[in-house]
Amino acid sequence: MIWREHTLDFLTAERRRVAAADWAAAAKAIAAGSGAKAETIVRKALFESRDSAMAALGRSRGGDVNAAKFVRD
Repeated sequence: MIWREHTLDFLTAERRRVAAADWAAAAKAIAAGSGAKAETIVRKALFESRDSAMAALGRSRGGDVNAAKFVRD
C-alpha cells in the first residue's frame, strides 16, 4: 500500500478541490442514472490521483519511479 506512511496525493488545496469536484460530479451522474458519464468521471479521478501519487514518489525518490508499472487505459 503506497499511502501507508506518507500522503502521496491531495497535497495542495487546488488538487483537493479538483478531486472533490470530480467525485461530486460522479455522484451527480450516478443520481441522474448516467452510468457511462459516471464511469468516465471516476476513471479521470482515479488516473489523476495515480499520476499525482507517482509524481510525489518521483520527487521523494529523486525521479526514480518506474513508469512501466503505470496502469494504462
